Amino acid sequence: MTAGELSNQLSGVGAGLLVRTLEAFQRDAINPVVQDESLVSWAPRITKEMALVSWEKNAVDLHNQIRGMNPWPCAYSDFRGGRLHIWQSLPESSSSDTTPGTILGFAGEGIQVQCGGGTVLSLLEMQMPGKSRISGRQFVNGARLHAGDKIS
Repeated sequence: MTAGELSNQLSGVGAGLLVRTLEAFQRDAINPVVQDESLVSWAPRITKEMALVSWEKNAVDLHNQIRGMNPWPCAYSDFRGGRLHIWQSLPESSSSDTTPGTILGFAGEGIQVQCGGGTVLSLLEMQMPGKSRISGRQFVNGARLHAGDKIS
């Protein structure tokens, strides 16, 4: 599930909970409790800089980063002087010890890319600036990729 999908799902759940809570509050059926400030934890605001993919990370961490940055600001990597937006991925069970960011091959609709820790990530949907989103297979054909090419 991406951050956008989760947000949509939680907005429906939260709206229903809010209505039930306000109704219970009006009936004095709930007892409000002041939040203990010492137990508060803050998450940083997401920035575009956080969306830059570092292929040195393992495939599961990158997959989670990609899902967390979708739909905004969208995970990206530099590719041939442009910004390659990565919309969908899937960690693979295979492993390799090639340099991170190296394209290992192509399977189904994905591009298999070497990540840190010997892990492999399959890129399923991506987008170059000014272009539409496309599958990994379409990207391979359009960009004329070969195993051994690098995504920085």
